[in-house]
Amino acid sequence: MPPKKQHHKTQSSDISAQAIINFLSNRDSQNGRQSPTKQLDLLKMKTQTHQSPQPVKVTQQQQTLLQNMMRQSQRKLQQPETTKSRIGLMSPKVLSQIHMKTQPHSHQNSQVNLKESMQQLMSIPLSATSKVVSKEKKLIEELLAKTKNSKQQSFFPKSPSIEQKFQTHSGSQPLIFLEKFKPTTARKQEMMTIVLQYKNFRQKYAIDISMNKIQWLIDFVKQELGIPIQGIRTTGISIPVDFILSKPDKPLSLLSGFPIQPLQIEPIIMNPNEPKAARVTLKDFEFIRCIGMGGFSKVYMVREMHTGQFYAMKLIEKKPILQQNKQQIIQQERDIMSNLDHPFIVGLQYAFESRKYLVFVLEYCFGGELFYLLRKVKRMNEQEAFFYFAEICLGMKHLHDNNIIYRDIKPENILIDFDGHVRIADFGLSKPGMVDQEVAYSFCGSPEYMAPEMLLKAGHTIQLDLYCLGALLYELVTGLPPFYSRNTDEIYQRILNAKLTFPQNLSASIKDLLNGLLAKNPKKRIESIDTILRHPWMIQWGDKNLYKDLLSKKIEPPFKPDCFAFNFDEEEFGKGEAEFLQYIKPLQQNVMENYPKDIILKNFYYNCMQESTGGTMQR
Repeated sequence: MPPKKQHHKTQSSDISAQAIINFLSNRDSQNGRQSPTKQLDLLKMKTQTHQSPQPVKVTQQQQTLLQNMMRQSQRKLQQPETTKSRIGLMSPKVLSQIHMKTQPHSHQNSQVNLKESMQQLMSIPLSATSKVVSKEKKLIEELLAKTKNSKQQSFFPKSPSIEQKFQTHSGSQPLIFLEKFKPTTARKQEMMTIVLQYKNFRQKYAIDISMNKIQWLIDFVKQELGIPIQGIRTTGISIPVDFILSKPDKPLSLLSGFPIQPLQIEPIIMNPNEPKAARVTLKDFEFIRCIGMGGFSKVYMVREMHTGQFYAMKLIEKKPILQQNKQQIIQQERDIMSNLDHPFIVGLQYAFESRKYLVFVLEYCFGGELFYLLRKVKRMNEQEAFFYFAEICLGMKHLHDNNIIYRDIKPENILIDFDGHVRIADFGLSKPGMVDQEVAYSFCGSPEYMAPEMLLKAGHTIQLDLYCLGALLYELVTGLPPFYSRNTDEIYQRILNAKLTFPQNLSASIKDLLNGLLAKNPKKRIESIDTILRHPWMIQWGDKNLYKDLLSKKIEPPFKPDCFAFNFDEEEFGKGEAEFLQYIKPLQQNVMENYPKDIILKNFYYNCMQESTGGTMQR
């Protein structure tokens, strides 16, 4: 990723042109840096009117200095390029910006006395509404006339004095003195050039991305075009940037590292006359790319047409589900997700049925799988591992508090959101209604994370999840599951019989926690997630508000996703993608596909914005 562009500091204020005197040390301004205003190729800007400043009174010392200027300075006045500013850009309706020019020290003048160099001063007036004064003498005489016989206190502070400021000021940063009634606080601006396109309209703007959010840009585009819009997106340039633009609460500064400049955007038009469909269907989405695969399913990154929002769409083929009589498992998955609301559990947006598919539309997690992150970092130190493990435990606690056993904890099922926090996903093996140590007997899970009681088919309770949590924590800090082998049968034998071993670099505290979680006998295992959260290894990382801070996401993740990368395994999931996209596009327009006559799950449809049609969770 290229480095962020550096921007010059500027001060903007509501003062007149004659109120600005810019002091430069003894430097030749011939090769000075160009003003940022000149560097930006702006096609459209506006001006803003300002109140006339009240005269300022200066000290005798400043008056003497100005007289020296009038006698000594022979420089010509420079009029910087006057640009118009669009409302909300650069600064809202800015009349003028002060742009300073400096140059490295000249060797020929290196012996000039500092006091003499103060006499070589230049004044740069700025005005968008009046003519520039053509002679320096006239400007200084007017300023002196304004300040004569004044009793008003000087804007310049008494300490340090002007001379002291010159003596301590860095030569590379010219000093600004402003004639102004009230002092202004300079703010760093980070500018970015965008091009707005809509039909025959095409306009370039410079926007300040240092303080504003995406919602500000959406409102600006709406104001510029004068039409109702749903959102904004790039003109087919970047899916990651489109994702950022779809989140109104995200800061615009996230776009600063985008390598393609200027950024070309267009509105997502809201058509009030378009009839609203009674139900969400496949035709409401644009398929972008595959981000996951399962036994009977594929997961695609999609964009909702009328909102521009991104989701993960899980397409489950109905044919094998019917052949293996697994309809109730799918219904159960839908019922679990529609009843969950937690910061560390993936959200369900829609669930619907087409002629060939059962469809889940889920919250899109920009950071991909925890498995993908772990593959990049190899292993985590204990503090990094704590962050992910603690968030997962808090999500699992919510499941257990609602009597749901998860049964499929593994890095592939833990997703990372845009900000780096976790989301527990894929509830296909989950079972609700696990109350009072109720026992379940289904054989399910992933080999590396199966608990001994699952392998023995002796029945399992909610404690099964605690073993799986231990296996996950072990992998976070070592890079591999606890009894890993390339041979599945050997994994099973090790889970049942092998002694747990640890690398030498692990602390005694985490070893104690792992031994408690990975105990082969469920009766000797840690009994609940609350016990995990109270373990010394867990509470050492914070104070009494540790878990509250985690739930409110006040603790920064140790790793954050790349804003401009596709954080999924493109090579693995991209196989056959082109063929599928060619297949699904005409299917989306098929009325029979979107509105099938034969529905296999009567209570499957769900829209989080509306009341769902019901559905019961079966034990």
